[in-house]
Amino acid sequence: MPDVSSQSETLDLRGTCTTVTSEGMATWTFTVEAVSVETTVDSGGKLKYDSRKDKSCVKGFVRYAAIKGVTFTATVGPDGAIQSCSLEGWPESCDIKVDKSTTVKNSAADLFHPPTPPREWLELLFHTAPGQGKAWKRKLTFGNHEELEIRADGTETVGGDSCVRMKLDTADQPKDAPDRIPREAYKSGKVSWSKTAGSALKVDIKGGIVAEKCVLGAAGHMRWEVTCLKRGFDPEVAKAAGQPAK
Repeated sequence: MPDVSSQSETLDLRGTCTTVTSEGMATWTFTVEAVSVETTVDSGGKLKYDSRKDKSCVKGFVRYAAIKGVTFTATVGPDGAIQSCSLEGWPESCDIKVDKSTTVKNSAADLFHPPTPPREWLELLFHTAPGQGKAWKRKLTFGNHEELEIRADGTETVGGDSCVRMKLDTADQPKDAPDRIPREAYKSGKVSWSKTAGSALKVDIKGGIVAEKCVLGAAGHMRWEVTCLKRGFDPEVAKAAGQPAK
């Protein structure tokens, strides 16, 4: 089996706000414009797939290739909670050509973590919205479903927008709690949230995954990042939806 030392997953997601109710409930339509994955194998170099330029991939990356072009909708509450999502999991297959590769590289692709579900990406974008006061708690799902303590940490400008900057840490949990998150899996990070955009423009959250114990010991680490690359008014989308677009 290959010794996988690192792996990364990148998703380019286009979101359009189509309606907003008087209560602040927003309906969004999302389309995956591109997806890329990369893994570094200590014993076999790098293995990559980028939907923007690759017309084929190894079998283990087909589940990522299948994400490109997928469209789904979601309803987001005024506090950023994801009220509904039309897609809870990505399709797992598509018609892309499958490459022949070495046993090591094929095994590395098979070991790659499953694609981050749509709802989890949306939680990064919206459910990190500021709460009331200087500190608050919110349950979020990034790998694990857990409660995070969030506190205001000043402001900063991102992409021309003035954003609320916040820090996040996994909330303390009783040692005897049955669903206690192991310390090595605790999450922490920072969020820059724009009221004008109605979403986070920059997110950097780090956490961990507890691996099965072995002779050498093992622990995985994950990092979720969100960057808003472009935001603005799309007249064609707005005309089709009958509402201003974000």
